[in-house]
Amino acid sequence: MTSSGTAVLNAAFALALSAFMTAGLLGEAEAGVSKKQAMAACRAKYGNEVSDVVIKKNGEIVCQQGPSETASRKEVYEYCKRTLNPKMIVMQKRNGRWMCLYSGNY
Repeated sequence: MTSSGTAVLNAAFALALSAFMTAGLLGEAEAGVSKKQAMAACRAKYGNEVSDVVIKKNGEIVCQQGPSETASRKEVYEYCKRTLNPKMIVMQKRNGRWMCLYSGNY
């Protein structure tokens, strides 16, 4: 390939790369919902049981329900008791957070 052909190829590659990057940045700017706004929207839709929200790159909001990862054993126990209505609850700590294993109403 000649030097002029290489220069044209490099220019086309640079133009394509800059167009791709600009499109990606515009997509994030359009999604511009803050975490606080997303949390308010989730709480309006699902109530106060929402513990966290995740805003994906495409702007989709995912509401996470239940006790937070740093919740105490008692908080997780109360949440499981209130939401699952079990006959028996066994609390277990896995990967640094409390989990409830239950039997009863499935």
